[in-house]
Amino acid sequence: MAVPNTPNADLEQALFKANLKEKRVRRRATLAALLPIAIGLAWVLYSLFEVTTWQVRADDIAAHEAGVLKREQEAEQRVAEADAARAAAEATVKGSQEREKAATASATDMRQRLVKVRDEIGGLGGLLTDLNSAKAKASKLNASEAVEEQITNVRSKLGQSLARVEQEIDKALPVEEQKARIYIFIAEDSQNAVAKELVPVLEQAGFDVAGVAKNATYHGEGAEIRYFREPQDKQDATRILELVAKQTGQKDSKIVRTSDPDNATGSRKFHVWLGKPATPPVSR
Repeated sequence: MAVPNTPNADLEQALFKANLKEKRVRRRATLAALLPIAIGLAWVLYSLFEVTTWQVRADDIAAHEAGVLKREQEAEQRVAEADAARAAAEATVKGSQEREKAATASATDMRQRLVKVRDEIGGLGGLLTDLNSAKAKASKLNASEAVEEQITNVRSKLGQSLARVEQEIDKALPVEEQKARIYIFIAEDSQNAVAKELVPVLEQAGFDVAGVAKNATYHGEGAEIRYFREPQDKQDATRILELVAKQTGQKDSKIVRTSDPDNATGSRKFHVWLGKPATPPVSR
């Protein structure tokens, strides 16, 4: 049986439909209102996340930059300390070099002074031969024993003193300066030129020539090379003999080992006695 339509039923249906429609509208309005809020909230959350992430990154970068700056400052400090140490080391080296240079100059000056003194002492060695000549002349005088004895004593003390001083100087000099000394004696003035030409030959061979002195006590025809220590100086005496014979052309030259009380301290010296020049034949 069909339900009859009444005005109240129609009204109720209309109200029901209106309520449903209102609910739909309200739901849509609510959704329409909530959607921007949700989107805004999501954007805020996303923005907060991004800001936080960038903030963390910024803090990391700042920390990294601070670390880099600190390391740069430490590196600069180490460089400054290294520069200061290098400057101090350079100053020390410079000071050492200056002191070494001054010491070298002082040592060179002292060596030159010692060589000069040694040469001067070597020049005094000729006095010993002069004293021998004086003794020989004194022996020809009447009652000359006291004079001869006095001359002998003076010669002995002077010779030994000179030898000791020369030896001490040799100890202070380098090996290359400790040269054996040669005294050249001539019998006549006419031999002076030959003796002077012999000097550079002997010096170039490594000997020290004290000088040329005149002494007429030797009357040999050939040169005589005298040495005083056996066997230490025999080889050098032979070398000197070869140089003298070649330079002067004197035949029958020889080496002779003789005693010398002045040489007791071990100094190295040699005597070169040039033979008298041959007498030219008389022309007829």
